[in-house]
Amino acid sequence: MAKRLTQYPMPKQSTNTQMMRERLLSGVPDSPEERSPGRIIADTWSKEFEDYMRNRLVTGHFRYGVHVDEGACYKKVSSAISRLQAYLATGNLEHLVDAANLAMMEYGNPCEHDDPHFEAADDGAHTEQL
Repeated sequence: MAKRLTQYPMPKQSTNTQMMRERLLSGVPDSPEERSPGRIIADTWSKEFEDYMRNRLVTGHFRYGVHVDEGACYKKVSSAISRLQAYLATGNLEHLVDAANLAMMEYGNPCEHDDPHFEAADDGAHTEQL
């Protein structure tokens, strides 16, 4: 039998991790299988989308000669925003794939911000339900 850890009271001021834990546990199914990371990924990750991203990156490499590792800077974020707007106007899912690739390329070689960094935070902005 696994040893049960002692539960300590949560501090009054919540950290991001504590807020996420409370939010996640408030509506989580009882079954551990239903809340496993593998199940969450299986339910939300799109292998088809990932395949399209990979295929378009390879095609772009041969068509345009774009190499992330060369350090060349492009307006990737601005272009990604344009692709997202094009998706909203047309419904063409290809624009979402292109926007995701551009975001990933900016992540690997940040050019459009003076101080690129990663800082996990809950800014309170959430996606609205339609």
